[in-house]
Amino acid sequence: MAKVLDTEPLLVVVSRVGGDTQGVQPIPISISGVPNNHLEYAATWFMLAVIWAGMTVGLIWRIRQRKF
Repeated sequence: MAKVLDTEPLLVVVSRVGGDTQGVQPIPISISGVPNNHLEYAATWFMLAVIWAGMTVGLIWRIRQRKF
């Protein structure tokens, strides 16, 4: 529809529908299917930071070991 009307596509989310909806049937949504993996995400980013720090230390060590 956005292509036909030459507009940007958008999603309208409302908490309450009142009055005349002009034939539009609202689709109820919930967050029940959204997993809560925050601990897993935190562990992943922490490990990436540790690995990145280790690689940085290794790079600095290799640069200092070079003989000019």
